[in-house]
Amino acid sequence: MITSAFPAGIEFMFKELSELPEGPPDFPKVAEICGRHGITLV
Repeated sequence: MITSAFPAGIEFMFKELSELPEGPPDFPKVAEICGRHGITLV
């Protein structure tokens, strides 16, 4: 799969997500981080 993201900056979302603690995901926190970067989880 090849994807493109415009405008650039989505790498900052992945950086924030990588800083979450290990273990089961905290979905409300993941959704909050993604939302700050214009990503909506459905």
